[in-house]
Amino acid sequence: MKFRVLLLLALFLAAIPAIPLQAQQGLLLLEKGSVKVIGPERTRLLRKPGAKMALHAKDRVQTGKDTTVKIKIKGKPEIIELSSRSFFRMGKITRQTSSISLLTGKARFKIQGKLKKKSKRKRFQIRTVTALVGVRGTDFVVGASNTQTSLLTISGTVSLAPVNMPDIEIEVPANQASTVQKNSTPTAPVEVAPKMRAQILKADSPKAFRIVKFGEAVKPEEVRKENEKKKKEEEEEQKKEEEKSPQDKEGEPKPGDEKGPGPEGKEGPGMPGEGEEDEGGIIGPGSEGKPGDDEGPGGPGMMMGPEGEEGGMMVGYADLERGTMRGVEGSEGGVTLSKEGEEGGRMVGTE
Repeated sequence: MKFRVLLLLALFLAAIPAIPLQAQQGLLLLEKGSVKVIGPERTRLLRKPGAKMALHAKDRVQTGKDTTVKIKIKGKPEIIELSSRSFFRMGKITRQTSSISLLTGKARFKIQGKLKKKSKRKRFQIRTVTALVGVRGTDFVVGASNTQTSLLTISGTVSLAPVNMPDIEIEVPANQASTVQKNSTPTAPVEVAPKMRAQILKADSPKAFRIVKFGEAVKPEEVRKENEKKKKEEEEEQKKEEEKSPQDKEGEPKPGDEKGPGPEGKEGPGMPGEGEEDEGGIIGPGSEGKPGDDEGPGGPGMMMGPEGEEGGMMVGYADLERGTMRGVEGSEGGVTLSKEGEEGGRMVGTE
């Protein structure tokens, strides 16, 4: 009887289909230093320069001391450059939008291409402990800690808003900077001199933003009124576009007027970066690393701690999907993940 039960159990387990592998959402390249990737099903420590590793949804990345890491979002012209002692998390990646979290540390984001003009969605969104950052196509730097998020726009325009007041969103133009303190509104954007911009770009820590003399925090009601005015203007403009008569559009080129029977050219449909491409062609040379090359001697139990505030402080980490918070203790010796209250989450978004 017992043998028959075991046989039936074995047949039942054999009939269960294999769990599919998680889809790759990004590719990580270690340029120097060390980096730890913590995922739902694996933990790996990379120490060899040039090592690569595929990133999946909800993977967390912790960089060590004197470390530089590049992450390329799969199928998109979007590159993230992480500095030392940074704590990063992959979020939701779709064909049109990308969402990630930067708990602590400093990172540069190079987001190429733009969404359609009528789209209200931000192409790339970043959440930090204190702010939301959003962009449609630009180049910018973010420095994050458990109490403050600072932003420097290199090109284009980036939006910045507190996590607890997402409607208080301001725009930070090129060569300007703003910061969001915990439980406060963003500061008015200020011009940053070329020498200071170069220092921030070169620096290995979010402390580089201390050289900027930020403006005063904006007044919530004034920002709300201004944003409401912009929203109405955009809605009116969109309405006019939709009300255009067919005669107004007769002058627009029609499909087939200039194209022959051959294959579709660059004008064809699709998002920038859509389709297969050589992952190593943008972020660095080399091929995909082998599983044996990825794991270092540290093993799954070892954790590297990102640099927190002076003296080591508890940092709250916002879980985008579940709404829970985790904490990372910033210390030289290591890092401990622990639950944190909901307060302390900030959002960062790019325009």
